[in-house]
Amino acid sequence: MDLPDDPVVERRRRLGEALAAGRAAAGLNQTELARRLKYDRTTVAHAERGAQIPAAEFWQACERLLKAEGLLLRLYAEWQQAKDDKAADTAAWARAEQRVRLADRGVHESGRDAVLGVADSDALSAAEPHAIQAVGLDLWDLLEALSGRQLGRVTLTAIERSVALIDSEYAKFPPGVLFPEVRWQLRALARTLRESQPVTQRRRLCSLAGQLGGLRAWLHFDCKDHASATAWYELAMTAALQAEDHTLCGWLLGGRSLVPSYDHDPKTALAYIERGQAYVSGSSSVTVRAWLDALEARARAGLGDSSGFRQARGRANQLLERTSLAERRHGMDFRGGQLDIAYYEGSGLLQLQHPSPARTCLQEALEALPGDRAKARSIILLAIASTYVQEREIEDACRLAEDALSLPGPQCIGPILQRANDLLSELEPWRDTPSVATLRQQLLDRDG
Repeated sequence: MDLPDDPVVERRRRLGEALAAGRAAAGLNQTELARRLKYDRTTVAHAERGAQIPAAEFWQACERLLKAEGLLLRLYAEWQQAKDDKAADTAAWARAEQRVRLADRGVHESGRDAVLGVADSDALSAAEPHAIQAVGLDLWDLLEALSGRQLGRVTLTAIERSVALIDSEYAKFPPGVLFPEVRWQLRALARTLRESQPVTQRRRLCSLAGQLGGLRAWLHFDCKDHASATAWYELAMTAALQAEDHTLCGWLLGGRSLVPSYDHDPKTALAYIERGQAYVSGSSSVTVRAWLDALEARARAGLGDSSGFRQARGRANQLLERTSLAERRHGMDFRGGQLDIAYYEGSGLLQLQHPSPARTCLQEALEALPGDRAKARSIILLAIASTYVQEREIEDACRLAEDALSLPGPQCIGPILQRANDLLSELEPWRDTPSVATLRQQLLDRDG
């Protein structure tokens, strides 16, 4: 039963009130809104009363129809966060009770198991224990250290290093491992931001919130939840703007462009990229500028604009020697000490139907990839497979695709499955060949 002061209930109520206000401002009754949304009237009624919260797709549709300027998606994300926090707190109490019961039976827990509890062991089984420990600081100790006090310079620097470590390790782990790390850091930051902080510290904290919000958005994207990813990008941008961190804004908008890009909407992707470029145009971060230029090149290729592709690629290449590993953020690949854009060049050339030079670039990207980047390796292999489809080398395409889908289950994220399904569509003219049939079954087993 929900308590009257339950934050989940409160956010559910605020979300429903915002929907009702937006509907009234648009001059619609519940029946008319439901008809335009293609939902039942009872769904709208329950949502407005806060009695039931529909899925993210409902709120995304309301956002578009009512022109809510991000309000509904922000409130939906706040409700989702409150619900996640409540579930995490409930689980924490259950783990604490479990530890008490084990202690009563004389069972001794040590190390990280004593922090995470028995219930978390299965969630962490997808990665080596020593690798999991390297993701960040002990977040329980961090929460205790942050509670109810102003941050000192040393503590804030330690938190920034912890967040940077999560960012740098992101590519190695499946989403299920990283979600708890990012969630606890966000909760710690939220608690700290409620306290009075000096202006300089508050800006640094807002930058951290924007970076972690961006990583949370990327995790939802990896889990094929594009609506939640969009909502988290909105919140992350709010934090970045409060921090006046324009470089962070550029990275967030570049990451957000991947959502429409994977939905085969390069025009919308390009709009986000251009917004990001506007933010970083006067900044000192050459690395983010070069990355956004590479993203632009690929988006223009998706629009069939070969001239625009060449111009954006040229701008990116001119900046590469000035890029720095110290400015690296998740989503950026490096070769040695400078940004590597070979993947974006290759995927752009692929969209422009130039399979041979595309394959050369993609092979370079694959060779430069560290051995622990299983997810990125699969995405590149699928792109190379597409170059073989364009040259009608179907057996080679299927062989590479099967290799790409052979990674451990938790690592087979949404973008990989999306690209594999795209490849299967490209192989439709050869659907009855044994290799394509085998690939289709392998993908069904993965996607199912």
